[in-house]
Amino acid sequence: MKTDRLEEIRRDLRLNKAQMAELMGIEASYYSNILKGEGKGNLRLEHLERLLNEASVNPLWIMTGDGEKYLGKNKVLEARGEPSEEEVEQLYQLVLQEYPAELSTHQKYLLKLACAQSFVDYPDLRQLDQLSLVVSVYLRLIIRFPNIDLVSLLGLNDMATALGK
Repeated sequence: MKTDRLEEIRRDLRLNKAQMAELMGIEASYYSNILKGEGKGNLRLEHLERLLNEASVNPLWIMTGDGEKYLGKNKVLEARGEPSEEEVEQLYQLVLQEYPAELSTHQKYLLKLACAQSFVDYPDLRQLDQLSLVVSVYLRLIIRFPNIDLVSLLGLNDMATALGK
């Protein structure tokens, strides 16, 4: 259902419903009606266009679930200095190539988390080879100390708590 995908985008962007409505250029009550499928709350072409222009959301994905969720760089996340999924994946693959190791699923998750957080913690290091050096330190910690609390080490306790609710 398209409203589920719309809400998924909202959560990705870490926006509340009023902020999502503002991003789309509509009132919060109208956004609520879109989600409920009630009254005059219809998702229109101009709303999809705003999502595309403001956050690089793929309108086809919103409507059908086909294709990539985002097209190009996500301007909302980029404005906050957050990396795109593609950037995180590229860094993750680079680190795995440079420092090959047998990793458990949990360790791979922690490594990807470290990749994403490195973009935020070191905004001046936008080149992957520089960031890979930072992430390689985290990888060594992950391997050497399998019980390490990387979430605390990266300072992500509040986010982990929020996700756990």
